[in-house]
Amino acid sequence: MAAITKGMEWLGQLKASQLHQLAVALGSACSGSKKVIVDGICQTLFPAPPLGDCRAFNGSSLTSRHPRRQLSIVSIDMGIQNLAYANLLVGQVGDRISQNLPSVGSTNLPMLKAWERLNVFPGDSHDNSMKKSAKLGGYLPSRYADAAYYFISDLLRKYDPTHILIEQQRFRSGGGSAVAEWTLRVGVFEGMLHAILQTLQKERKDETKLEAIVSISPARTARFWLEGSQRLASQIVPSKTTGREGKRAKVDIVAKSFLDGESRMVEIGNGQAKATETTFMEKWYATSKVAKELQRPKRTTKRESAATPKTPTQPKLDDLADCLLQALAWLKWQKTRDLVIQDSRADDPLDAIRKRLGELNESTV
Repeated sequence: MAAITKGMEWLGQLKASQLHQLAVALGSACSGSKKVIVDGICQTLFPAPPLGDCRAFNGSSLTSRHPRRQLSIVSIDMGIQNLAYANLLVGQVGDRISQNLPSVGSTNLPMLKAWERLNVFPGDSHDNSMKKSAKLGGYLPSRYADAAYYFISDLLRKYDPTHILIEQQRFRSGGGSAVAEWTLRVGVFEGMLHAILQTLQKERKDETKLEAIVSISPARTARFWLEGSQRLASQIVPSKTTGREGKRAKVDIVAKSFLDGESRMVEIGNGQAKATETTFMEKWYATSKVAKELQRPKRTTKRESAATPKTPTQPKLDDLADCLLQALAWLKWQKTRDLVIQDSRADDPLDAIRKRLGELNESTV
């Protein structure tokens, strides 16, 4: 087990509940003994340098090779028939990602330029059985590799990303002992995305703007929103949630942020992102219990409705919510990371971090 980073020994004086809160706010591991949690926090605050030219991390990457005024972040929620991604543009002045990150309620919010759910193999219908899909060549590695290459090439061409966030897959879910075949397929596809991105990044390091490929635990993202959020989620997240309730709660968080001006987390760009938001909200109003408790805004006129582009099919809301919340959580982790590092350099770091935890507890996400 890694030793506590020099100068951070004071973390061990925090209570277990305070360490848990800090770990959630940073997106680091929050289960295990106090020493395990402290080690995880230190590794998040001071990540080990990457090997060679590879800039792929399981945690955070804050240093930019080329100071720029804008970051282009692509966040991917993994799947085969239900892969979803979002592209966020975030202003940056200096060489630190978190230096100019906006907060909730700010007039300088990230811009959601693209927000889409897609089937990696559009010719395969959603009701195909495993057996039928296999006969169609659905599990041929060459077919997956081809789809992964063109998907990544399309993302790089369209959005010129500086950071790509990829949902980290698990072999088991719900505590079950069985490993589903479809889970393995998504895991294979995830590995191919990482391999292609790192290959392109190394071979074109002088051409690409890609700074980092980040693998993100969905459990930590969910914990951040369902435990860490206060005013946004306090009225819609039960104290204990099942997997299905958690999905619904995250969808509600996204939808309510679109309604509440003070809690709005992104600005919506024109075109495809606006079309997805429109259909997202339409389906949310029709299916969410939370939506039924709210007064539905006045319907748009026929002329206004005709001017708003529509997506061809109704979106699967939880995948769209997950890719957006993953990006927003990661941005928030970067800001919190810099604040905690700043607190660690105070004359009394223990007092500074306790005050910081109080601020985090009172703030919204």
